[in-house]
Order: sequence, then C-alpha cells, then structure tokens
Amino acid sequence: MIEHQFLLILAGLPAAGKSNFAIFMKKALKSTAPDFKVKIIDPDSIRKEISSQSFNYETEHLVRANNLKLIRDALSQEHIVISDDLNYYTSMRHDIKEIAEEFHIPFFIIYISTPIEICLKWNNERGTPIPNEVIHRINEKFDTFNNYNWDKPLVSCDFSINNVHKTIFSIITQIEMKLEDLDMRTIPNQKMESKQGSKEKLEIITRRIVGNFLNDQDFQNLKPRILNLRKIYVKKKRGDINSEDEISKDFIDFLKKKLNVDVA
Repeated sequence: MIEHQFLLILAGLPAAGKSNFAIFMKKALKSTAPDFKVKIIDPDSIRKEISSQSFNYETEHLVRANNLKLIRDALSQEHIVISDDLNYYTSMRHDIKEIAEEFHIPFFIIYISTPIEICLKWNNERGTPIPNEVIHRINEKFDTFNNYNWDKPLVSCDFSINNVHKTIFSIITQIEMKLEDLDMRTIPNQKMESKQGSKEKLEIITRRIVGNFLNDQDFQNLKPRILNLRKIYVKKKRGDINSEDEISKDFIDFLKKKLNVDVA
C-alpha cells in the first residue's frame, strides 16, 4: 500500500497516450493509495480557456504558469498529483520538480516514449487532432533525459507495444519500493545551494529564457548567436549565483545589450 504523497511528471509527444495512461493510473492508485485523493492536472483545459487552438506557442507561457499553480494547489490539499502534460523541455520538468521539493515529497518522471510515427497516426484518428507540424516541432525540441540525475525517468514506455495496464502495475510496484526507502518526515527541502546545484540552476534559467525568446519566429535567424551568448553568460556568471529573479533580469539585460534588440 502506498502511504506517502508523491507527484508523477508525465512527458511525451502529443497523442502518445499520456492522458489514457493518467486516467488508468488514477483508477489504480485509488485502491493502492486509499488515504489520498488523486488529481490529474491536464493543461488542455487551460489551453481551451486561453486560446481557441489546442496548442499555441504564443500562449504556452500562460498555460505553464496556470499549470504550475494548479499543481501547487492540489499538493497543498494533500493530493497525489499526476502532471499530464508534454513536459518536453528539461526546464518544464525542473519547474515541477521544484514544487515537489517545496512540499517535501518525492516525484517520479514517466516518459511516454511512443514514436512520432505512431503519435501522428493516433493524432489523425482523434476527433480534434492538433496540426501535425506541431508534433514535428515538439519532437525536434524535445530535451533528452541525459543531463541530470534527477531527470532520469522511473520508466519509459511505448504504448504502441506495451500494455498500459501491465505498465501501470509495474510502475506502482516500483513506486512502492522507492517510497519504502524514504522517510518522508525527514526529507529536507533541497534548494540547490551546492556548487553543482547553482550551476544547474543557472543552466535551467538561461535555457528557459532562450527557449521563450526563440519561440518568436522573427528572431530565428539569430539562434546561433543567441545560443553562443548563453554559453558565454553561463561561463562568466558561474561564480556569482544570485536569486532566480536576479539571474533572469541580468541575463535578459545581457541579451538586450549584445543583440541590440528588445527581448521580451
């Protein structure tokens, strides 16, 4: 029996099977974790409120902000939370990781690795498919899970070949084993105060800002220069880590000065 609150971070392409997985996982957890309510946070409902489109790069920053708020609210009500989102950037997964750490609870990343060819097929079979070019673009931008230990998925599953129910049974078993090794009453709130943590924090913040900036098609031609400027800034700033707000403002000012453009 699961006796600790935790957070599941799903990651994968559109139409990979994340939402079906989340629904079945919620049902399975009701019997495995009877002391907790299970909440699925699905940003698609937020997208529908903000935009008439199912996915719009221009409004995704608003969707992410509202999504993080809903996750935080559900955790504050002591729910087990399933983040049913694309989470295709490392920075997106890191934002949710930080919320888990705020509440001193463990998190587990589940990578729904269904191949893009199958996702495109399933997308076209849905009643309201999103444009295929969106899936292609997200696939090109998808950050791998090789950079940080915290970003390693508990499980990777391709639902074109794996049975969802057997996969869920295996995942719950692994979660139970992980939780047995944790005393949730004594887990400290990790704030990345070490040198390695500070470096990671700087990398995440600058990558997020560059990613948001490059979403603007008008500046795609500046991409190589912007990426090089980010490397220069990180190398220069490593020994002088400040708060997240200070780093964000300082890096944006740095880009404005070097590019001589107005960075949002």
